[in-house]
Amino acid sequence: METPVKRLLMFFCLIISIFIFAVPAFSKTIIVPGDASTIQDGIGTADDFDTVVVLPGTYSENLILSGRDVVVLSSEGPDVTVLQPLDPDLPVLTIDNAPTLRGRDGRNFQPVFSGFMIDGGNLSHTVYIDGPTDAIIRDNIFCNNIPISVYDKAVIVCYGDSSAPLIERNTFYGNYGLTCIWIIEGHGRIINNTFEANKSAFYCNSGLGEALNNIAANNVGTAIDGSFGKIDYNDVWNNVSDYG
Repeated sequence: METPVKRLLMFFCLIISIFIFAVPAFSKTIIVPGDASTIQDGIGTADDFDTVVVLPGTYSENLILSGRDVVVLSSEGPDVTVLQPLDPDLPVLTIDNAPTLRGRDGRNFQPVFSGFMIDGGNLSHTVYIDGPTDAIIRDNIFCNNIPISVYDKAVIVCYGDSSAPLIERNTFYGNYGLTCIWIIEGHGRIINNTFEANKSAFYCNSGLGEALNNIAANNVGTAIDGSFGKIDYNDVWNNVSDYG
């Protein structure tokens, strides 16, 4: 037979279980436009574990995702969701100090940016990533960023010894500057991307980056250069120079 004390203990155990395991269920989805008028407003409204969903359209913004674990994704994909810089001489997207967080259910949550066509970047790196972060840049199209006369910028640049972003399943074409992806520091991972008709595909200074299962074709410079911790299964052909 249950005693009042036993029932009370069971009640408190239930409350504690709900608090511990259901916190991620309290995360919210922010729709742009709708719940927020701009993508940056949506990011500013979001808390850790929240998702900002961007409806089709062309958005002129310089986004900053700093210090929090937020997912930013388009609802319909990069063919109909375009992000251009409001100031073309600043990064279109900056991600810094946004490490993986662990939810109360034990799952890892990483910042994600996915599903956009990004073009119009000019005299700056188009995407600037600085550690500590292992943000995911996935399923985007990067096109027509950085003019041919600029030699020291990249479409995506990775800084920070504790930085380990995952850059996967993106398409790059018509981009110039030094290269499409430049790992200056950290453990950046370049996986399953396609690079065609750019200046270059990817370059690594850190000796720690990984490049796996990418396609680099018809680029007008050295497609792959630098020192990687792991580089394998890349399909590299018909570039002015395949490897540096």
